[in-house]
Amino acid sequence: MTGVFGGSSGKYYIDVPLLEGEQIVHRQAATLLSHGVNMVPGQLVLTNQRLLFQPVNYGGLNKLVKLGLPLLPGGGGAVLGALVEAAADYHKQRTGTVPIDQIDSVSIGQLRANPIHPASLVVNLKNGRSLEIAIYTSLGTIAFLPKHAVARDEMLSLIKTSLGRAL
Repeated sequence: MTGVFGGSSGKYYIDVPLLEGEQIVHRQAATLLSHGVNMVPGQLVLTNQRLLFQPVNYGGLNKLVKLGLPLLPGGGGAVLGALVEAAADYHKQRTGTVPIDQIDSVSIGQLRANPIHPASLVVNLKNGRSLEIAIYTSLGTIAFLPKHAVARDEMLSLIKTSLGRAL
């Protein structure tokens, strides 16, 4: 069983193992949103069976901070180390998968009063929950660039196509 990264350790993103017979259809830089605010950066991966969200893998940052902790004076390193570890755990917990047949609908995200709101899509699940996900051409770019809307529309179209096949 390989992962989204072909069995690698998930160098940039927390790896999610692919299921037997599962194939990647498309992947795009993304951020989970909460009330229109970017919360967890990562990538959205559409496969022939699921929609996956993979948070950025902050394990390397965690190791780097831990290596530098003994150099901090006054014992502040313990607090910083605990904060970095908690942040890495938070991101790891945001890894998620949704089977295609559990998605009720997908649409363009609501435009907010904030003009720099990123291009987003809303995934409505059959259990009544919904997820808003900002789509980017790459992480770390300015949120309101028109090219992000093009990337969002491509992902939206592919998810809708997958939903048609799952019915």
